[in-house]
Amino acid sequence: MAKTDWTLTDTVKPTDLNGIGQEINQNKETVDTHLLDNSKQVPHLGTTSNVGDAYSITTTETINANQKFTIKFNSASTTSPTLKINAGVACSIKKANGNAAKLYASVYTLFWDGTNFILLGEGGETGTATAGDVRAGKTIGGDTLVTGTLPVQATTAQTITPGTTNIVKAAGIYDGPITVLGDADLVPGNIPNDTNLFGIQGALERLTTTDKQSIATQITNKGVAASVSDAPSMLAAKIGQIAVGKSFISANLGTPSSLSIQYDCGFVPAIIFVLSTAPNGTTSGATLAKSSLWGGTEYKFVGSGQTVWPESVSGNVVTLTVTNYNGWPTNVRIFAWGE
Repeated sequence: MAKTDWTLTDTVKPTDLNGIGQEINQNKETVDTHLLDNSKQVPHLGTTSNVGDAYSITTTETINANQKFTIKFNSASTTSPTLKINAGVACSIKKANGNAAKLYASVYTLFWDGTNFILLGEGGETGTATAGDVRAGKTIGGDTLVTGTLPVQATTAQTITPGTTNIVKAAGIYDGPITVLGDADLVPGNIPNDTNLFGIQGALERLTTTDKQSIATQITNKGVAASVSDAPSMLAAKIGQIAVGKSFISANLGTPSSLSIQYDCGFVPAIIFVLSTAPNGTTSGATLAKSSLWGGTEYKFVGSGQTVWPESVSGNVVTLTVTNYNGWPTNVRIFAWGE
């Protein structure tokens, strides 16, 4: 081995130079041997010619089994390409998975396994996506491109407001966020107890029209006019106006001037008693009784010679019948009691 620890004061001897030269020659022989061993190189064969998918090339390189090389294909393949090197046999060009390779007019690295030329550097499988899985207008795949058909339904944010019918969003791609609106008032206490909204059972007691009518009728029967159109708060206020205990009223109607008199008691009377003085000075009385306690049937008690008597009652109003026999009666007085 040549000396490697030279200093400026050393003397160079012929044997030293001979040793250096000998090592140089040995290294050259090693490099030349390596270059002659083609299996350790990746030679480039050049550019092919073709007839359809049958490619061929003439080269000075020798390609042995289990050796790789580069080659430029002059045109793209269509189905199942083959390659013939010099006078050899045309063999298939395949991908790593064994399928026929798809070639473009470009440079490739191939591996000759003794049976087929294997294309190196190819990607893996292209997956299982079909056209319906890919955005419309976009492509995917390897050798065979698939054009997507999955429709784009919206490219901006979407807002859905719930209503009385189902809202169906068509299948497809939505580029922006989809917001389904909510409402803080959607709680059981705001929903009638006979209603279920989106799985939320209501807990609010509801006053139906029938219920209001029944309440209004009862209030009216207690002497305070009420209607089904009154708001619940108004009905409550009118309940507070109902007189507590038995209602009573008395009034002096004086001398009538017609054969029928209507008098509003201000409440629904159950018993009406009327006194009047006939033209001959005789005072007599008459009674009418009508109460829900006995089914609302009217009972009248009219004495002989009576000149004024209660004919009927409707709600708060009593209708009095008057006779004009030898003159109008006088001093007509009415007394009424509620239930």
